[in-house]
Amino acid sequence: MNSSAERKAEALAILREALAQVQPQKRVSEALADWPQDVPCSLLAIGKAAWTMAEAVRETLGDGLREGLVITKHGHSRGPLPPLTIIEASHPVLDETSLTAGHAILEFARRLKPDSRVLILLSGGGSALAEVLPEGVTLKQVQHLNEQLLRSGAPIEELNRIRRRISRLKGGKLAALLRPHPIEVLILSDIVNGDPRDVASGPVFADPFAGQSLMPLIRKYQLKLDPALLPYLSSTEASDCGPVRWQLVGSGEELCEAARAASEHHGYPAHIVSAAVTDSVSSLAKRLIKACEETQKGLASNEKQALIFGGEPTVEVSGSGMGGRNQHLALLCAQKLQGQPGITILAAGSDGTDGPTDAAGGLADETTWNRLEGSGEAAITNFDAYPALAKAGSLIVTGPTGTNVNDLIIALIERE
Repeated sequence: MNSSAERKAEALAILREALAQVQPQKRVSEALADWPQDVPCSLLAIGKAAWTMAEAVRETLGDGLREGLVITKHGHSRGPLPPLTIIEASHPVLDETSLTAGHAILEFARRLKPDSRVLILLSGGGSALAEVLPEGVTLKQVQHLNEQLLRSGAPIEELNRIRRRISRLKGGKLAALLRPHPIEVLILSDIVNGDPRDVASGPVFADPFAGQSLMPLIRKYQLKLDPALLPYLSSTEASDCGPVRWQLVGSGEELCEAARAASEHHGYPAHIVSAAVTDSVSSLAKRLIKACEETQKGLASNEKQALIFGGEPTVEVSGSGMGGRNQHLALLCAQKLQGQPGITILAAGSDGTDGPTDAAGGLADETTWNRLEGSGEAAITNFDAYPALAKAGSLIVTGPTGTNVNDLIIALIERE
């Protein structure tokens, strides 16, 4: 049996190799194979992977790229991409930089030339990175709502139903701004079911819930609203932004398959348990540990196995600590793995960030909990996984990865 340190190193190597296989550049270039050489491209890229996707467009189209705007998270730009303008903005909670980016989009739409064909690149994170607020709505009001949503445990689909209403860009409103110019869309999906309407809150897709009041959702999560927001959330007015051509250039399913192949390359026969995890983090921890224990019992001496999970677990935050859903999951698993040799669990966000931290996620095995020296319970209660995992030497810090296709969980299992 490998040592704990060896399994950790293998898990991190598998993560790196899987992420390398889901970089968007190749798929973006392939999607542009039929782009007319005589039609100038005006590019708009929004999301955590906007820079890498835009780089691929620039390399593929060359002089056919007339102009463009790239909006990504702080720290996710890798340098200038002339003739493109790059704006870095806030995530996961929008701020003044998000409004600056939103107004840059309005200016981009206003300045389009009559012969322009618009190429839009969407990846996760766009909901916070760029915004134009409706008349009478303030940044403070929306920040307060978004902070509640992020702590509520609501799945991303329900968060985006609400975000779409309080926006002049989301829910197809961006597409309406760009008409009558033809629009092509390439999507790198961080949505579990791959539904393009939910990536970046669907700025080029009509709101599928536009005819419904969202007040039942507000009551479900006991959200406290400023009265100025109520007309937008209770409205039943429908919308239509017209048809849009789009292609998917990456997904969480592809990340799981890449992790499976990488695990087998490292000598771990691998099984993808689910690429569509949406459990709460606490439920997922129990499910994950049970699957690992049952798998380990079925192994012969010195036999290995990897279990792969992908998706976007939910977490209802009740403490005031620092961390993210993957770090919290790793900490919960560490608690349950005490005294159980032969199991290592890695949980990480594919974009390289987990919650409002610089870590991608965390690792857990039979040694992690003891390294916390009695502070683990308090860290779980206060949702303070970041300093706890740092103390245990179990944080995963990759930096921005250039992609964004859900979370990845890798369990490496051995038996003596």
